[in-house]
Amino acid sequence: MNISSRKTSIGLSIKCKLLLFTLCISLIPIASITTLYYINAHNIIKQHKLDDLTAIAESRKIHIMSFLEAKKDRALDYSTDGFIREKLETINHGDFYSKKEAVIALNRHLSVNKKPIDHHIIAINIVNRYGKIVASTNETLIGRDIPDQEAIAKIMDKIYDKPCISQPYYTPLLNTKCIDVSAPIISSGNDEVSGILINHYELSILSDITTNRVGLGESGEIYLVNSDRIMITESRFIEDAPLRQVVDTEPVQKILEHGATMTGVYPDYRGVPIVGSSMYMPEYGWILLAEKDKAEVFASIRVLDIIAMIVGITSTAVIIGVGIVFAVSLSRPIRKLTHATERLADGDLGHKVELSRKDEIGILADSFDTMRIRLGKLLKSIEEGKKEWESTFDSVRDIIALYGKDQRLIRCNKALLEGLNVKSEEIIGKKYFEIFNQIKKEDLSKCAVMEMAEIMKPVTNEIEVLCLGGIYSISSFPRFDNNGEFVGTVQIMKDITERKQLEIQFRSVVDNSSDGIIVINEQGIIRLFNPAAERLFGYTVAEVTGQNIKMLMPEPYHSEHDGYLHRYISTGKGYIIGIGPREVEGLRRDGATFSMELSVAEMHLAEKRMFVGIMRDITRRKAMEKNIRESYKMASLGTLTAGVCHEVLNPLNIISSYTQLLLTDTKEGSETEQDLKKILEEVGRIVRITDNLLRFSRREKLETGEVEINSLLEKTISIVEPEIKLENIKLLTRFEKGLPEIMANSDELRQVFFNLTMNARDAMPEGGKLTISTQSIEKRGKPFVSIKFKDTGGGISEENLNSVFDPFFTTKKEGKGTGLGLSISHGIIENHGGEISVNSKEGKGTTFIIDLPVKGLKD
Repeated sequence: MNISSRKTSIGLSIKCKLLLFTLCISLIPIASITTLYYINAHNIIKQHKLDDLTAIAESRKIHIMSFLEAKKDRALDYSTDGFIREKLETINHGDFYSKKEAVIALNRHLSVNKKPIDHHIIAINIVNRYGKIVASTNETLIGRDIPDQEAIAKIMDKIYDKPCISQPYYTPLLNTKCIDVSAPIISSGNDEVSGILINHYELSILSDITTNRVGLGESGEIYLVNSDRIMITESRFIEDAPLRQVVDTEPVQKILEHGATMTGVYPDYRGVPIVGSSMYMPEYGWILLAEKDKAEVFASIRVLDIIAMIVGITSTAVIIGVGIVFAVSLSRPIRKLTHATERLADGDLGHKVELSRKDEIGILADSFDTMRIRLGKLLKSIEEGKKEWESTFDSVRDIIALYGKDQRLIRCNKALLEGLNVKSEEIIGKKYFEIFNQIKKEDLSKCAVMEMAEIMKPVTNEIEVLCLGGIYSISSFPRFDNNGEFVGTVQIMKDITERKQLEIQFRSVVDNSSDGIIVINEQGIIRLFNPAAERLFGYTVAEVTGQNIKMLMPEPYHSEHDGYLHRYISTGKGYIIGIGPREVEGLRRDGATFSMELSVAEMHLAEKRMFVGIMRDITRRKAMEKNIRESYKMASLGTLTAGVCHEVLNPLNIISSYTQLLLTDTKEGSETEQDLKKILEEVGRIVRITDNLLRFSRREKLETGEVEINSLLEKTISIVEPEIKLENIKLLTRFEKGLPEIMANSDELRQVFFNLTMNARDAMPEGGKLTISTQSIEKRGKPFVSIKFKDTGGGISEENLNSVFDPFFTTKKEGKGTGLGLSISHGIIENHGGEISVNSKEGKGTTFIIDLPVKGLKD
């Protein structure tokens, strides 16, 4: 029967009967309810207002706590910044120059990269173990001692090992009321506290939360009080209250003396009766109070004037009669429905409810029959789905098994039955160790079936299963019911025998390779380190496994490697991976660097992307190449030295003779006399240079003395500067003051400086700029003096760059150069224990760099 058609045929429905009956009965309690309402109204409204205040106080407390936790997380994030830890280590233990550079870099890092992240921060200070500020976003604070604070002292004493928040206070350093968030900076080397990072916030950030007075009306306010009973946030009624206003009210006393919060009516710090609620924040020793004037809270109660209504009970007899008739009309069909329900529960889906009524019970009977039919169809669909799932379950080639809470097998797929060559009834109900009785005792615990009820997390292990004839990767997962209770374990066993055999073969090849082989994952973590790599770098497998590959790289590779690897993974573009062998530098355990050829390829291992690097030490090959080049240069110079010296000295003798004759006819003290003497001085210098050239070609020991580079450069510049200016070339000097002295032959160095200056002049025929600079540097842990000659000329092409120091090599026009200047300069600098190099790009100028060891460090 159609349900909608039955609805239109009913007369007085059960719904209408119930409504009439209920209306009649409701007359009885109306009088009682009205009276009770009047009596309890005052208490209900009062409790409602108190609950509102409590809810507001709780929300503000949660807001403040979450706000402070966020600030502590911020401080922890900053304190674990690798750059900050590294620079603080340098400040604590480095030399004067490195400390100075570290302070500048750390100040800039804090100001540019950290402070803008949190706009609430007014200053960030880095404090050393002695309470002195060593770095700050406010550089005027550097070197000052910070006020004594309990939190900082506890961090230093390792009582606190996490961020903490100070009590509010006024600091003259920042001329404001502050609250600090401090976090220890842990040394990467020994896990000791090397300093403290302090984020300073204005105290008003707490008032920004408490002064949100939504829901507090015209007289309500929220404020914080510390353990000294001093208000630390703004007051609605008193100006400049923070750290000044004393609050010694009843809820403050109860919390501080007994730890009990209070909600009720009491006088506030002004003496005004209020309704208030207090919250305690023991982590900081603060009390949060939400208060509202009593007069405003209970204003609505005064307008309450409800007069109780008296309702007659004249209809009682009628109501009872209607109830009896109504009960009888419902009980019989309900019994039939109950019987049908019991039949349905017993699985009898063919039983039909026989009811012929035109009210809601009749509709319910039809609906019951409809449900019975649909339930039959649903059960059939479930049975078909079950068969389909079992077919899918059995088609999986990996072994899948379900174990109960008692560790007994509940179900498994065909893969396990076929592997063990058994029927399901032979193993269902057995425990794991009974099914796989050939597994070694030491491997049995790795299966995690017996321990899963305790560990409650997925576990994967590789185990040899003799009864299945192979090595399996066994993953165990806990199962839970709808209530989250542990009910058993599901286990997946994957045959990895073939993969393990391939891994063994691969490992054999790797271990016997004469080249170093290292495998890393996508994060740069070392996963494989063969014996050749151990010999190459001086580390054992245990020392490097799990460490970042950049530990084997000197700068700049050390700092750049993570970014390079991330870019390759993100874009697929690389400069080494998959390109072929490249010449790079490696870093041994003892800190020494060496040259090596590196090839990197991408591979996939156990469905994870890996990178394998093959490296070969080419230090000896590089040394041999260098020796060959040096031998060629020396042979060339030795061959030419005698002829060059002869050709140079003959005209020099003539120049010297004529100059001396001119001096005899020149007036003493005249400008001409000074010019002629300067000519004789330079002739003498050329003679000494010629002698030095002969000694250099024979590798004779230099006659050296203490030389101040800046002074020597100034003397050289004074000679060449007039000629340079005539060529429309601007000469700039940038000399570092206080350079350490070096041991050198000043005449030979002047020759080098002169050659480089003249080469720069020839490179700028149309004019330009030559910048000569000096500075102190450190190479291989030792101090050096660095001199740079930087011009804005046409530069050197890439194909000629490696030949500039070769004898007779020149790019000048015929007659403009011999190609010996840079070769001789290279020999002079190398004979002084230094290094000379060149950086140039065609069209963008050239820079020659000379690095000389300071006094006493040539060897």
